[in-house]
Amino acid sequence: MHVKIAYLVSAQNLTEAKKTCHKVRYEQSVELPDNTLSSYIRENYVGHLEDIQEIGNETYYAEISYNKELLGDDFSQLLNVLFGNVSLFDNVTICGIDWKSLPITERLGPRFGIPGIRALLQVPDRALTCTAIKPVGFTSSELAELVHQFSVGGIDIIKDDHGLSNQSFSTFTSRVDACMNAVNQSEDETGKRSLYFPNITADGSETIKRFEYAIEKNCGGVLVCPQLCGLGSVNQLRNLNQTLPIMAHPAFSGAYVREPVPAFTKAFYYGELWRAMGADFVIYPNYGGRFSFRLEECLEINTALRKDSLPFKKSFATPGGGLQRNTIPRFLHDYGNDTVFLIGGSLYQHPKGIKYGAKEFLEMVSDS
Repeated sequence: MHVKIAYLVSAQNLTEAKKTCHKVRYEQSVELPDNTLSSYIRENYVGHLEDIQEIGNETYYAEISYNKELLGDDFSQLLNVLFGNVSLFDNVTICGIDWKSLPITERLGPRFGIPGIRALLQVPDRALTCTAIKPVGFTSSELAELVHQFSVGGIDIIKDDHGLSNQSFSTFTSRVDACMNAVNQSEDETGKRSLYFPNITADGSETIKRFEYAIEKNCGGVLVCPQLCGLGSVNQLRNLNQTLPIMAHPAFSGAYVREPVPAFTKAFYYGELWRAMGADFVIYPNYGGRFSFRLEECLEINTALRKDSLPFKKSFATPGGGLQRNTIPRFLHDYGNDTVFLIGGSLYQHPKGIKYGAKEFLEMVSDS
């Protein structure tokens, strides 16, 4: 009848931590003072503090259970119970949920998952290669030429840069048409098919319209920014009768995981929540790149994306954000073959050109 949510609470002592948990269990359920509630509502619908213990200096781990009925039957309400009013607290971090107890488990997790993506690409075991077409300002034909070079070079997945949308220099439909023509041409030349993922992130129903256009044009998958169009919208795409692999991009998400007291742990947010949302690939900022993720955090995200204890398929870890060609052997050793390595600028900077850089990139992961 109940689902447990786990929190990290910053407090000076146990008494203060319990007071915070008391606020959380009311705010995330009935949102009324206790003396306004009937005994039935209090007993059945107020969250219950199940466990609390100190785990570090002024840091407490707590579990609060909530009646499953509060979660309704859609992903957005799950998010509301998970992080509704508690999002306004400055000393609480979400770090876990009992996924197996949710009433909507069958609508969670990637539709394809790691085995499904490998089957599409006919790549049974090695790590996968990925790149992004850019910069903004290029026309659709110029971007398509990049797709052609990357695909002839053997890149597995070629995605739009998340900055490409429906701009005058490259409209969404013209870019998809041109890039898919380039993919088909490259397959005719090499016999190997790369998957092209257009960025479908948009307002409201326009995201679904772009998704449907990507299906119509036989795209290999789509790129979407969950924090821009909504995590619930991404889950809706996952649950359509006809769907495509979904690659989730972390734009607009940094504030949710920024220290010293993040809203979510990185492993739970990118590794569990986005996997549950339906992402077949989760892009996150890699250690040593342009952003500040630590190596141990990246490893924790990878573990969460692949762990067997979650009741849905596994997702591909997709580290990016300044990944360099010469670091691939090191990260391949650290992250393993169920990884999609996303390299952008380093391929564009290859002294022998994009096509050669793509071939070299493929050789690096194929030698694993």
